Amino acid sequence: MRTIAANAGLAVALLAAVPAQAATRDCGTIRDLGPTGADPADGAGITAENTSCSRARSVTRRWFGPTRPTNILGYRCTDTISRGRQRVRCTKSSATIRFYLG
Repeated sequence: MRTIAANAGLAVALLAAVPAQAATRDCGTIRDLGPTGADPADGAGITAENTSCSRARSVTRRWFGPTRPTNILGYRCTDTISRGRQRVRCTKSSATIRFYLG
């Protein structure tokens, strides 16, 4: 009986040590963000992981503009073309913001 209790305690301790997966928040779409060569452009499919939707939408707004900054509010942003769609990923430590041009 003692070993069962010890094993159960060990299992609980191991489960507590495993980090929970970060929740990804759906932060919606921001319409008509400005000059992109495909006016009007939308920041669509905005998601935030380990940060707030408010911050994600702020970074998205700042990304749209004439220069396409790669460093916004401390986030490093990169963009790629995937399946005919321009996708943007911005990271800062464990936080990740994603969106695409819609």
